[in-house]
Amino acid sequence: MKKEIIEKWIQEAYAINKANGFHDPEHQHSNTCRLMLIVTEISEAVEADRKGIHPRELNIFEEACRTWDGNKLWETTGYAQTFHDHIKDSFEDELADVVIRCCDFLGCLGMTFEQAFKKPWEPINHQNYDTFADEAWYWVWLLCGNDHATNVTAAANVAGLLLQVCDYCDINDIDIAQHVEWKLKYNKTRPFRHGKAY
Repeated sequence: MKKEIIEKWIQEAYAINKANGFHDPEHQHSNTCRLMLIVTEISEAVEADRKGIHPRELNIFEEACRTWDGNKLWETTGYAQTFHDHIKDSFEDELADVVIRCCDFLGCLGMTFEQAFKKPWEPINHQNYDTFADEAWYWVWLLCGNDHATNVTAAANVAGLLLQVCDYCDINDIDIAQHVEWKLKYNKTRPFRHGKAY
């Protein structure tokens, strides 16, 4: 994954979440809270994998996007409904949520990917695992099992996880860039804090 794309996602994810009320001054959260929110997205990906949930009739969704792109009604309601019907809660969608949460974390710290990730990266061999749950456990360990006491170490862990997710998707022919773009667009249409407390 190109660093420029990740940098763009950091800016977009943070801006969208800020507009949706997740970063209001009275709702600032600790690094551990934000790390836990990343863990919940990893867990949701495991559940989607266990249930075999993947995008439904993807060709219909893509055709609707091409046909209606730029139409005001499509942008405000049609896209969200079509995304919900064909993509939402799929394994690929949950992986996009992991990426978006990681990007938002770095955005909250005001850090670029380049600033956060300062060590050589050695991805693991994903194919040694029997299930995605095994892979997900490694991701959680990578995120929380290492030192995360400071903004710098927490950001390095999150940046490492971000690369790990992108690497996993590349190996498994998942177009994570497309799924992140679709989810960011969907998130723009969602209600304040997505109807949640935080």
